[in-house]
Amino acid sequence: MKIKQLSLVSALLWFSQAFLHFLLLIGAPLGQFVFGGVYTVFPLWLRPVNLALFLLWTFFGYSYLLYGGILKSSWQEKTLTRIIQLVTVFLGLATCFNFFVSNSPLEKYGTGSMTALTFLLSCYLLILSKKSR
Repeated sequence: MKIKQLSLVSALLWFSQAFLHFLLLIGAPLGQFVFGGVYTVFPLWLRPVNLALFLLWTFFGYSYLLYGGILKSSWQEKTLTRIIQLVTVFLGLATCFNFFVSNSPLEKYGTGSMTALTFLLSCYLLILSKKSR
């Protein structure tokens, strides 16, 4: 049961990040949360990046739902495990970037805290699922 709960919370965190990029894509003034806070409103030429990140973060959230068995999957367990492992490594790197490189306080403490929480949950999820399988 813990695996399902961790997967659900992780997926919701990914979906909230995806929603942030969707809002940036449509012109919401929330740019201080991402990309070092360089833009308050993302310029049109950069919005395809928000679209790509929206799609990628949604895929990651969906992967967590599959991994936790919340949604039925035809994917092999090994494939899902590899995806979650890669995403966890990415989260670790993103956490370091958000806390130590970004100049934006909103990115550092807002998005960075969410990324760090997702990273910790993902690590715990991988450990628990390894023990249970």
